[in-house]
Amino acid sequence: MIKILNKNFEYINAIKINELLNLKWDRKFYSPDIFSFNCKYDKDIDVGQYVLYNGYFGIIEYLKTTLDGYMQVNGKSPLSILGRRVVINEDYINNMAKPFKAIILELINANVTNPVDTTRKIDFIDISNIVADGNIYECRCKGKDLGNTLSSICKDNNIGQRMIFDYISKKFIYELYTGKNRGINQSENEWIIFSPEIGNIYNQEYIKDIKILKNVEYDINYSKFNKSPYHTEIASGIDRFEFTDDKFVETIITLNTEVSDDCGYKDLWDLGDIVTCKSNKFNFSIDLPVIEVSELIKNNNFNLSVKFGDIEGFKK
Repeated sequence: MIKILNKNFEYINAIKINELLNLKWDRKFYSPDIFSFNCKYDKDIDVGQYVLYNGYFGIIEYLKTTLDGYMQVNGKSPLSILGRRVVINEDYINNMAKPFKAIILELINANVTNPVDTTRKIDFIDISNIVADGNIYECRCKGKDLGNTLSSICKDNNIGQRMIFDYISKKFIYELYTGKNRGINQSENEWIIFSPEIGNIYNQEYIKDIKILKNVEYDINYSKFNKSPYHTEIASGIDRFEFTDDKFVETIITLNTEVSDDCGYKDLWDLGDIVTCKSNKFNFSIDLPVIEVSELIKNNNFNLSVKFGDIEGFKK
């Protein structure tokens, strides 16, 4: 069932799943979820309202109504609210490196929860008990979209972000989280293996993209070139791909798959977990995090698609 709430989180209406033409909810580890569904026209549904489905919160951003009496509803999770702010009053960001969690806390505090300009404050957003530690990180982000900046920081540091709704305070709580390592190279948790050979995945796509393989960094502070930390030497000629910030080095390994309905989703593994992906056809076996999960309901049938991949894919 999908529940529709107004901007004050008050119940408006509910739609049964079997009354929908379709529903798709893309859960993302580093960035806001994206959702869409088609249903019969309902005059009570409007942009800016909240959608509650299967424990997921969403904000309606787009409506399209057609003459046949149906409407399309699109939106994103509450994490997308952070994209309504740009980073300002952050002079330190251009000349200091800090633990990445400290940067995240300062960015949200200065631009959302406690800004100098009180008209920029969003009262129904708060921050969980995040410890200001983590790898040292340099973030040149003044004037940039806050939401995209936070997504980049999280992706660079292999950590997820999300907004959890607190029903008591009626606030969205920003938090960071990590999944569990369920790969075959550890002994703490039960192994999870995805492979066509064991029958739990099908329609697999294996992608290597040369366009995002950057290997030579230009240090704008010292006006010199350095090798990427993921390469043993400075490349030259046509094999040289230059960049100015290491955060633009992304994975060259991505797996897009459809998985079987009985693959243990949420019971044995979930978004953010590290699992082992194997394929005899593509001749690989590698541990990759689950970075996206797409839940699709169409004609009352449930389908699951998973995207595996991260920078760890080519550092090993």
